[in-house]
Amino acid sequence: MLDKLAVLSGYDYFYAAVLAFLITYLIMRVRNFRNNVLKKDELEMDIKNADRKSIMDRCSKMFPIETMSFGGNVFKKGMIVRITTMQQKVFQGEFVGKNDMDIICIVTNKCIVAHEIRKITEMVSMNQQKDIL
Repeated sequence: MLDKLAVLSGYDYFYAAVLAFLITYLIMRVRNFRNNVLKKDELEMDIKNADRKSIMDRCSKMFPIETMSFGGNVFKKGMIVRITTMQQKVFQGEFVGKNDMDIICIVTNKCIVAHEIRKITEMVSMNQQKDIL
């Protein structure tokens, strides 16, 4: 077996090393991409220059359940809510609705956020906060 390795030239060793590096690089990129996609709990969409009414209509169709309960509180469509996620991200905006897959939709000033309910740690109605103050 050693005699077969002796037949290889320096170019062959260099080619094998470069090929091994490229294969490892590609595997690491694919694994990193998969991990990033799986980690992302919320879906955000930028709405800076879009028509807010048409966006709300589309979100209402995708999230048809207008009332939900979370932490003993009831939230209805149109309420201003603030949610905190497991990653300690905070979103504040208008509650649009919920769908059958337990995903809620919130429209903020800058974006639309769709997030899984099971990964929300806190959900507070800002309407109630204003009434108290």
